[in-house]
Amino acid sequence: MASRGVKLPPATRPSEAAYTYQEYTRIRAAAAATFNSALVRIRANREHLRRWHAGDFAEGSEEWLIGEALECLVRTGDVPLCARRDGVRHVRKSPLTPIPLRERLKQRITALQAIVERHDRTRIVSACGASDDR
Repeated sequence: MASRGVKLPPATRPSEAAYTYQEYTRIRAAAAATFNSALVRIRANREHLRRWHAGDFAEGSEEWLIGEALECLVRTGDVPLCARRDGVRHVRKSPLTPIPLRERLKQRITALQAIVERHDRTRIVSACGASDDR
């Protein structure tokens, strides 16, 4: 464009300011705390579901019902809920009714498992690209 004698308009200054280092550090710490608490819950629920599949809980007990709800969540992507006539949603008696979101749920679970597995690996990558397993 400069070769044709057309001038570009002057650049405008950004209207947004970058975070200060202290703000960035606080945001990063809050995000890490949120992620880590979610990771702890995911691991606990994964262990609970493993124990449910192994038959460690008496059928009908609170722990068994939680395991059944987790199984439904894994299969369908939602907790087992029904709508009453007044529109209020409540927990179903049996979460074994299939919900047609199976394929998307499998993709989400696979992605979540990959995140958890990546987080489980404690690898330090140096600046030159070599990695040290710890």
